[in-house]
Amino acid sequence: VLDLKTTSCTTMSAFIQSCHRYGYFNQAAFYMDLSYRPNFEFVYVTKHPPHTVGFFGLPYNDTRIESARKENKSLLRRAKREREQPNGW
Repeated sequence: VLDLKTTSCTTMSAFIQSCHRYGYFNQAAFYMDLSYRPNFEFVYVTKHPPHTVGFFGLPYNDTRIESARKENKSLLRRAKREREQPNGW
């Protein structure tokens, strides 16, 4: 699975921090689980010249993906409980 992102980050480590901040690992885990694909690749392009392109890959069993997957499952269970409430969704 490929996901194109634009970013103000100029380094890989800064982009990884933005992945945590914006929930991109949760998104990657969700897409991997839905598509049954073993890998996820972020392709990121800097917003300012020279518009550098970077690649950041994640395998299915990456600890960040596993952690995001657990969080996603918890959020989905919570959403299901909320939906089942009389005043829920």
